[in-house]
Amino acid sequence: MGTPSLGEFDMYHKYPEFKDRIFSVEGLLLDGEEEFLFGWAAQMPEDGVIVEMGSYLGRSSACLGLPCIGTKRKVYCIDPW
Repeated sequence: MGTPSLGEFDMYHKYPEFKDRIFSVEGLLLDGEEEFLFGWAAQMPEDGVIVEMGSYLGRSSACLGLPCIGTKRKVYCIDPW
């Protein structure tokens, strides 16, 4: 993933600001997975692409999408159900 830019690094540490939003979305993640996914997405390259297979209720999608706001990253969430 490379070294994050200053803007990405700042977003990585903004998880507490987004935590309530993330937990307002239903989901089946285990404790700690929300912060892990948020941090992972925040460190993606500025023009990175994330593809999530199986988004179900959407909490993991929120974790991946929120740190991408204001970037050129694309997030595609697919759930065949």
